[in-house]
Amino acid sequence: MPNYAEIADRAVEIIGSGDLVASNGKPMADPAQYQAAFDVMVAETEAVTKDIDTVEIKKYLILTDKWMGIKVSTEIAAQVTMDALTVFESFRLTDPATGPMVAAKLESMMDALIAANLIDATDKALIMAMGAALSLRWPNLQAGDVQTALRWRSEGEI
Repeated sequence: MPNYAEIADRAVEIIGSGDLVASNGKPMADPAQYQAAFDVMVAETEAVTKDIDTVEIKKYLILTDKWMGIKVSTEIAAQVTMDALTVFESFRLTDPATGPMVAAKLESMMDALIAANLIDATDKALIMAMGAALSLRWPNLQAGDVQTALRWRSEGEI
């Protein structure tokens, strides 16, 4: 079931609370306002964290001609990175228990590769960005949900 309280809150932000008061003092909106709020809401996205498959990092390093330099380097940073890219299928950034630790380790590995002159800050930024994505903020919002939420809000149900 949709969270009608959140839907109503966001719809009021979009429409403006002053536009939702009828002559009898009860909140309301016209169909164009419902549609405008719906149109904005179905297009809204939010940043989310996602896991990074090691194959994607490998592809990036190969395509940017950094792979071989890391692979043959005697630098500890390169050896640790190669081990990690071999042992792990993915860097599980979304794991609630270990995700922050995994992200910190990946970042420190990238920093060590920068210090060893095997990659640069742009490479690090692009690799770390592999763990970011956009997701729809309201993925299951239906056309009538905004109207229902505002009606329930006006009736004191939410």
